[in-house]
Amino acid sequence: MPSLSAMGVALVDGNGTDQIFKRGGVFQGLGYRVAALRDDDVKPTPELEQTFIEKGGKVTVWRDGRTLEDELFLSLSDNAIAQLLGVAIDLHGEDLIDANIRSASGGAWTLVASAAVLGPDIRAVYGKASRTKKAGWFKSVTWMERVARDIVGPDLKTCDQAFSSTIYELFEWMENGGN
Repeated sequence: MPSLSAMGVALVDGNGTDQIFKRGGVFQGLGYRVAALRDDDVKPTPELEQTFIEKGGKVTVWRDGRTLEDELFLSLSDNAIAQLLGVAIDLHGEDLIDANIRSASGGAWTLVASAAVLGPDIRAVYGKASRTKKAGWFKSVTWMERVARDIVGPDLKTCDQAFSSTIYELFEWMENGGN
């Protein structure tokens, strides 16, 4: 697929539920077509989201109650999950990743033990562990671009269909000039 840059797309950190629409609104005011991909663990102020949409913005929302991290860990293949853990360890070190998993699981799991039993419960723990407020595993545009390019993109053909449909829908919007 063409790169985002080749399609005239730039990624901007929305910085939270309501901020995503305030920041997006600034870009809309400058004449840019804007899409917002938001988590669904915290609901935005309905009026802000509606105003953004009425001004031509596109809103895509992860499934009910899920964050981006939840979607990644609950939707990608086992191989991709192993790769995500590898990138997290590369970025932050094994000790921090292990501590996050222990904390998110209430001490029930470690990095080593959880990797051996990769089921839905462990995947949910990984999602929770990876989004810690100030130490999120992939909480920078650069880190997430790496994850998207090297792991998510190659895994789209084998991952959960609802997840891949959301990603393909966004690419379709980008390729069609925001229409």
